[in-house]
Amino acid sequence: EEKQITDLLCDLVEFRNSSGESKSFYCLQPVVVTRNKELTGKKGHDIYDLIDGQQRLTTLRLIFNKIGDMLPEELYSKIYSIDYERKDTPIDDYFIEQANATIDNWFKKKGALIKAQVAEVLCPEAAQISYLNQEEYPEDCHDVRVIWYDIDEETKQLYGTNMESVDIFNRLNYGKTGLTSTELIKALFFQCDQYLDAEKPLRRQLAFSRSCEWDIMEKNLQNPYLWGMLGTADYDSHIDLILSFVVRRLLDDNPMLAKDVNDDKDYNYRVINNYIGSNQKRWSYNIDQLWLMLQDSYVVISNWYNNQQWYHLIGLCITLKKLKEKKTKGKDYANLIFEIYKLYIKEPKSKFTRQLKMIIGKEVRINSQIGEKSIMYKSESDKGRVYRLDEICYNECNQDLIRILLLYNVDVSLHSTNERLNFPFHLFDKCKTTSLEHIHPQNLSLDDIKFDELCRWYHRKEEELERIGKLSQMKEPLQILKNAEKEQESNSKWFDEKENHALCQKAVTSIDVFFNELAKIDETLMHTICNMALVDKDTNAALQNYLLDKKRSILKERENHDPENPVFIPIATKMVFNKEFNNSPKDLQYWTEKDRKDYFAEIKRVYDEYTNII
Repeated sequence: EEKQITDLLCDLVEFRNSSGESKSFYCLQPVVVTRNKELTGKKGHDIYDLIDGQQRLTTLRLIFNKIGDMLPEELYSKIYSIDYERKDTPIDDYFIEQANATIDNWFKKKGALIKAQVAEVLCPEAAQISYLNQEEYPEDCHDVRVIWYDIDEETKQLYGTNMESVDIFNRLNYGKTGLTSTELIKALFFQCDQYLDAEKPLRRQLAFSRSCEWDIMEKNLQNPYLWGMLGTADYDSHIDLILSFVVRRLLDDNPMLAKDVNDDKDYNYRVINNYIGSNQKRWSYNIDQLWLMLQDSYVVISNWYNNQQWYHLIGLCITLKKLKEKKTKGKDYANLIFEIYKLYIKEPKSKFTRQLKMIIGKEVRINSQIGEKSIMYKSESDKGRVYRLDEICYNECNQDLIRILLLYNVDVSLHSTNERLNFPFHLFDKCKTTSLEHIHPQNLSLDDIKFDELCRWYHRKEEELERIGKLSQMKEPLQILKNAEKEQESNSKWFDEKENHALCQKAVTSIDVFFNELAKIDETLMHTICNMALVDKDTNAALQNYLLDKKRSILKERENHDPENPVFIPIATKMVFNKEFNNSPKDLQYWTEKDRKDYFAEIKRVYDEYTNII
């Protein structure tokens, strides 16, 4: 790839210009070879099958071709050659052409002096190149080497007497993965070869101490509550998020560190590597500065987590953003986290808290407008008007409902009398707890359901009526549905006939209206926030159209069913079905008018607290 070729060329030049105190070498990744006895016998000199490292040695050979005009003939003739044993594969020719073009463009861009430096580091004997104005090549000059693995006959026996080069290649490359950006940065922090000789003993001790601290930070960041607060998931390691903070701080001070750095998976590593540079005398200082930035960033996040108010406010800020921009990847939330980080550094702590509340207030503030088809549309004056809190309703303002109910649940956790009842943002995300449940069951429409669903519904209602001692009052509509079930058994098309469908809907509506009157709730009020609670999708399906006390039992059963994989029931949802908003609950089967008023009053109090400070 183009990036890999230019990286190699840049590394060679950087290595050549590094100011080491003693002789060192640049080591390429290993190559694996095995001696080809047949061809060696024919040619009269050693010929090897190149098992692993084809791309590296091919790229290196292409670079040698480009610097050949700068090397003495006797030296150039000693450079290795590669023959390819393959079928007609134009794609290989294409990639070689692309690699040649990349090398050409790089040398043209960098100029003759840089080209000569590449020649020098690859061929130390070429020190007399006129561009370098050197009479004699220094004995302690750096050079380039490769780790050479020769699979001899004895080793082949371990794999089997008939093991071919291709088989060895497949075994060597099975499951191979490249180093991540975080692993590369870790290597920069803890390698000791780049320090001045006098510093190395102390630096080795410091590297060991820091590596232990690195592991502690990574482990602590794996706390699911802390990680859930940050709303992140798709990082190679948890500490990668902290490293992204360090990179952003570096770029705020010097944007040129990202020059010619593509926004790829190694982005953080490349920026940090550019900051460290190749000046050995500055290496210690630069590494120490980076480590301080890493520690500072980690301490800030730890402070957020250990402060109950900041934990909930920051977790809510990030979760609300995730709900708003569902297609945004986890790493993109690092931008928001870093903005919160800068706010934390800049502002006094009381002002920082207020700023977080303002961010939340802007996210939850209702902006949806009433349309002509809305159930809240009463007259022309309502058209285009923003919904009030008591008007946002199911199917029209679902996102508003979800955000405000989430806000309320988080606020309840924040102010809980329990000393440390953190809202589990990680479970909210994992369980996808964004399904809206009607506390008092909504009315059933037969337009979009099958007949067997209708039968299950009426059997549940019959069971509920019998349980509350009201079965006799709904005898007539239930009988209509029983008769319909028998008719459908003998004629599968019965329910599809318009008059039969209407007859069933009338019976269903009668039963729904009866239950609504018991709870003193109408069709419009049923879909507003005072009759809504947050659950996950599967729990929503399990609750079905049961009354309050039955739903309460189902919630408890689901929450305790599997301790290893618990279903997350938000705290305010549990309070709703336990009727905790009513100081003197009497009828535990219904979500009464007083329950709804008390519940709404609490939601409004929290909503006003966050939106009134904007």
